[in-house]
Parts: sequence; structure tokens; C-alpha cells
Amino acid sequence: MSKSFGNYIALEDRPADMFGKLMSISDELMLRYYELLTVSNLDEVKRQHPMEAKMALAEQIVRQYHGSDAVEEAKADFKQRFQKRDFPDEPDAHVKLSPTDFNNSQDYSLPVVDVLMRTGLVPSKSEARRLISQGGVQVDGEKLADPNGMMPFEPGRSYPMKIGKRKFAIIEFAG
Repeated sequence: MSKSFGNYIALEDRPADMFGKLMSISDELMLRYYELLTVSNLDEVKRQHPMEAKMALAEQIVRQYHGSDAVEEAKADFKQRFQKRDFPDEPDAHVKLSPTDFNNSQDYSLPVVDVLMRTGLVPSKSEARRLISQGGVQVDGEKLADPNGMMPFEPGRSYPMKIGKRKFAIIEFAG
């Protein structure tokens, strides 16, 4: 469990994030987490299928820090995002645009990279360009291909955006 190794779980993480991080640890590391964080019998854990064992670990840890209700919500969110690959009920970001975001122009479009930056889900414009170039950004289920492209908006419409494999945003233009 190390921040420098990228396998830590913060106590203040949202339940869904905590659950997802626990589900993504390696099978070998899972046993170490069980040993350090639970009172579970390791021999019993080793007899379980790794996916079942991780699910049980995630449930225990999320319950410990966020309660039973949070476990069910986090588990449902995990299944929806990663097993069914559906757009989640609660996206990671919700961006609301107004006409002033378009410099009061009647051309309601913005550079795709700028839209990605507004979500706060990419750390830099260069990372946004890289994701787009590699086909890692979808809007309304369509992959974006041109990192220099413009994204047109229609007043009163929402645009579901998938960024990478695990990040989701809604871009809404009230008009």
C-alpha cells in the first residue's frame, strides 16, 4: 500500500473509488491487504476465486469506512462501469456551459481539448491531445479522432463523454 507504487487507497476516497481501487489490485497484493486490513482467515481467502475474494475485501473495507449503504451503491457502480461498461448514473464530472462560454458567438462550438480540460478529468492539454489521438475519448458513443477539432453544441442538449476506460462526464449546454 504505497502512494509511490500507485496502489494506495485513501481513507477519504469516495466509496465507489475505494471499491474500484480494491477491485483493481493484483491477486498477490490482495492477500497482503487481507492480512493487514482484516481479521479474515487467509486459508479461507486463498480457497476463494480471486474475483470473489476481492469483492469480499472491497465490501469489508468500504463498509468499515463508509457504512453498509455505501457498499451497495459502490458495488452497483462498479458493476455498471466495469463489468457492464455502461455510462454511470453519477459521472465523475458534470460541466454546464452557457452562451458566455462561447464568447457570445452564435457558433456554439469549442475546441475538444478545452472541453476535456473543463471536465477536470485530464491533467493537461497534452494529455487530452494524446487521449484523443489514441481513440480514448468518446462523445455520445462516437470516438473523437482529431485533437485539434471543434466540438459543436446544441442548446438544451447534454453530451455524455467517456474519457479513457474509467472516467465519465456529462457536458450540458443550457443555451
